Amino acid sequence: MLLIPLPPATGAEKPAAEIEKIRTDLGEAFESCHHWGGEEPYDEERAAQIRTGYERDCPVAFAAARAAFAALPDDPKVAAIIVDLEDYVGPHAFEGQRVAGDAPTKKRLCANAARFYSDPEAREIRFTGYFEAFCPSEAAGLPAR
Repeated sequence: MLLIPLPPATGAEKPAAEIEKIRTDLGEAFESCHHWGGEEPYDEERAAQIRTGYERDCPVAFAAARAAFAALPDDPKVAAIIVDLEDYVGPHAFEGQRVAGDAPTKKRLCANAARFYSDPEAREIRFTGYFEAFCPSEAAGLPAR
């Protein structure tokens, strides 16, 4: 009989350095995408630059999110960053590239992001309105800031 090993369920078997690299790569990709939302389109040329940057960097962020979720599907920090990305771009942008394409995946992401944000120190560092908007019932269950 041939036994085929199953992949790790949570990523817990990965070395800490690998886990941190996955988290860092995802965070940097999110920040590159998110950066464009704060830019001022003061003229047509700048508006085009912003649109180009958004269209270039946000798909890279979604690719990083899909890879991070595949590697660490129950990691609270990965979930928190993915939730931020998913809500930041809005419900209809980048269809087919999103991680939370179905209700069970969204629920899993929200539950794990809530685990991240249940840590008061993590909430001070990274708590965003994206989590509150994307996962309202999970956000409502957290203690007030």
